[in-house]
Amino acid sequence: MGIPTVQITSVVDVAVMVGVSRLIRGYTITSPVGDFHLEPEAEKAMRRRYMNKAIQMLQEEGREGTYETI
Repeated sequence: MGIPTVQITSVVDVAVMVGVSRLIRGYTITSPVGDFHLEPEAEKAMRRRYMNKAIQMLQEEGREGTYETI
């Protein structure tokens, strides 16, 4: 086995075709873990949710072909 990773992308179809085993659907292509329309504190909370989910997924067995949505 290699190094466990989590990919965060809004282009889920490509990541699934490649066979990513830990995948989180990102918000948009230009800003996968943030939303510049939000107030700074709300965006910070959004980014924290993505990172916490990624850390949680690193501790679990990867499942190819599935993804999580925040």
